[in-house]
Amino acid sequence: MEFTIYRATRTYQATKKYKKTMNIRNKKTPLFITVIFLLSTGFILTAKPLYHFIKRSALKIQSERRWESALKHKERDIKAAAWLTAPGADVSTLVLKSADKEDLINFPIFAKFAKKEKVIIAHRDIHFNHLDKLRQGDTVTVQLRNSQIYSYRVHKTEIIDKQSINGYFEKNRENNQLAIVTCYPLKYIGPAPKRYIVWCKPVRNSQK
Repeated sequence: MEFTIYRATRTYQATKKYKKTMNIRNKKTPLFITVIFLLSTGFILTAKPLYHFIKRSALKIQSERRWESALKHKERDIKAAAWLTAPGADVSTLVLKSADKEDLINFPIFAKFAKKEKVIIAHRDIHFNHLDKLRQGDTVTVQLRNSQIYSYRVHKTEIIDKQSINGYFEKNRENNQLAIVTCYPLKYIGPAPKRYIVWCKPVRNSQK
């Protein structure tokens, strides 16, 4: 009888200890998942800007070399069309004449949906990540392969839905205006729903 009571007591204690252990584990599991989630999110948020910084630095060197070569050897690299400078937005880069999506990944391009080459587009996370810092009156210059330099001043900025982009510039652009375009919001994660446009008016007698 005593043995039976002893055995039942040991079984009860073991069961109680097991339940206590499981409760501790169950309490720790959500915390563990939370910690892993926060660490993963932090890594993603840190890694992406670092990747873009390294890519921007590499593309800057590549664009300078391509532009220098294009000016010296005009029959080569026919895609290299111009050099865009906008100090207010920390922009100094090669602009390609291309409809290739692969080119747009790496460089600004003259937009294929504009009838005249007065619209320059680029991704917000590489070249135009500070485009919203441009203010009215800021200077923008475009140098062509024939060494002609055109100067502009920022006139205004606007934000439109991306579905409105086709045909928008032909309807809204004033004579000889330059439009610089990127996705918006600039810090948006995923495909951005809008487009940010910087309108620039030419400075008279700016052609050199």
